[in-house]
Amino acid sequence: MADPVTRSAARWAALIALPVALVAGLIAYRVLSRSGNAPAASPSPAPQATAPVAMPAPSLPVRDALVCQSLVSHLPVTGPAATTWTTVDREVPVAVTVPKSYDAQAQWVIQFAPPVATAIPAISTVPSGCKG
Repeated sequence: MADPVTRSAARWAALIALPVALVAGLIAYRVLSRSGNAPAASPSPAPQATAPVAMPAPSLPVRDALVCQSLVSHLPVTGPAATTWTTVDREVPVAVTVPKSYDAQAQWVIQFAPPVATAIPAISTVPSGCKG
């Protein structure tokens, strides 16, 4: 057994340490719970702008401009009631607009794939999700 002096010192240490630890825990709890009283703001649905954004057209290198002009000169003019399909795997992105009055719009766009693939080189890094 331990001697009486060590036992007495251990008793005093426990009598002092336990209440001090309890008070420190209560203080920490009150401080931390007070800072978290504000309700978290929940995101609420709100209307988003869907109007076109005007942006200046970037200047194209001569070769890209010629490819674009050549392709655009062969496309028909369409109205606002249309769907636009855009390539993402070509050096020069190509947008094809098909009027919504056409049935099977995707089938019309597929007809442009071989000429576009032949005339415009593919980029070396295809965006993720576009690899077959």
